[in-house]
Amino acid sequence: MKPSLTEIGRTAQIRMNIFEGKTLWRLTEEQESPVDVKETLKDKVVGLYFTAKWSPPCQEFMPLLCEVYQQLIERKLPFEIVHISCDKDQVEMKETLQKFRVCWPYLGFADKHTSDLVEQFNIIAVPKLIILSPDGEVISETGRKEVADRGIVCFKFWQCAAKID
Repeated sequence: MKPSLTEIGRTAQIRMNIFEGKTLWRLTEEQESPVDVKETLKDKVVGLYFTAKWSPPCQEFMPLLCEVYQQLIERKLPFEIVHISCDKDQVEMKETLQKFRVCWPYLGFADKHTSDLVEQFNIIAVPKLIILSPDGEVISETGRKEVADRGIVCFKFWQCAAKID
């Protein structure tokens, strides 16, 4: 059965406001600092990266994702990743952030919003990279494969799908 227009509109509205009222953090020199969510994600393609230290595929994918992210940022392309930890505890999450020198924002470990996002995006395995347009529409549910297969080139496809320059 197809969803009604009301359901479609409600889903889009939920996705557009995905981090409204939430706090994202950034780890700099081993200190956490809050991030201005609106400014950080404004007019950008956003990758929601669901990951965990205990997952070997996550540990294998992380260096490539960090490299692609760095290349996109150096080129000043409108892209951001939000790290969403599926770790067992905060220590594991921070160890991963520090090990890979992650400079993208993350959702706090104890934030209830993590489980909401896992449910909303039907995350059943990690790593998972969901790509969203600036207005919150899902562009791709296979961001991990696209990054692994195409590297930085995948951004052009996301940018075109998001209809941004």
